[in-house]
Amino acid sequence: LGYMAGHSRYLRFDNVGSGQSERAERDIDFATEARDAAAVADAAGYDRFAGVSFSGGCLPALHFAALFPERLTRLAIVGGYVEGRSRRSAAPPPDVLKGMIAEGWAQPASAFASAFVTSYFPEGPKEAADQVLRQMQAACPPDTMLRDRDAINNASVLHLLDKVRCPVLILHGRDDAVHPLSQAQKLAAGIPGAELVVLETANHVPLYGNACWDSYNRTLAEFLTG
Repeated sequence: LGYMAGHSRYLRFDNVGSGQSERAERDIDFATEARDAAAVADAAGYDRFAGVSFSGGCLPALHFAALFPERLTRLAIVGGYVEGRSRRSAAPPPDVLKGMIAEGWAQPASAFASAFVTSYFPEGPKEAADQVLRQMQAACPPDTMLRDRDAINNASVLHLLDKVRCPVLILHGRDDAVHPLSQAQKLAAGIPGAELVVLETANHVPLYGNACWDSYNRTLAEFLTG
C-alpha cells in the first residue's frame, strides 16, 4: 500500500485473539468478524471507505460487503478464494500446512515454520518472507492459528458473491499453490462486475522485492483511489 501512503489513510485492525487484541478465545464466525470491522471503522470515524483483504481475510471482507453494502466504496481481494480446501473435493488431501503449524509455530527458528512460509512465498525474497513469518508468529499463538486453519479450511462464501454491490478487483498469482487460480476465477465469475488481474508470480501474496511488486502496487492503488 506504499503507493497510497502520501494521500490516503490506512486503517488496519487485529481480530480478537491475535495481534494487539486481547488473547480471548471465541468461536470463529466470519460475520461476527465483519461486525467487529464495522465497529473499528466507527471508532476511527470511517463511514464509507475502500477495503483491501488478503488471503483468508476475504471471508470476513465478503461478509462485510454483504452486511454493510452502503459502507464499501470498493473492495480489493488479494489471494482470495470461494471455498476452503476441505470443500474443494470429495476427498481433500491432508492439510500438511496445519501439521507444520502444530510442530513448529511456537519456535522462532523452527524448520517447520520456515517450510510453512516458504510454501506461501516460494519466490521470496527470503528476507521479506522471513519478516512476514516473524510478524505472524508474534501476532498469532499456535492454538489460534490451528483454530483459524480449521475454520478457513471448511469455509465457503459462495452464497455471498451475488450480494456484493461495490466494484471489486481480484488480484491473484498465476502459480499460487496455496489457493489455486481457479478459486480467483470462481470469485470473479460470482461477483457482479468483478475484475480479475492475474499476477505473474507463484507467491500467494506479492512481497516487496518480488518481480511483480511494482505493477501489483500500481494496479491496487489505481483501483482503490479511482
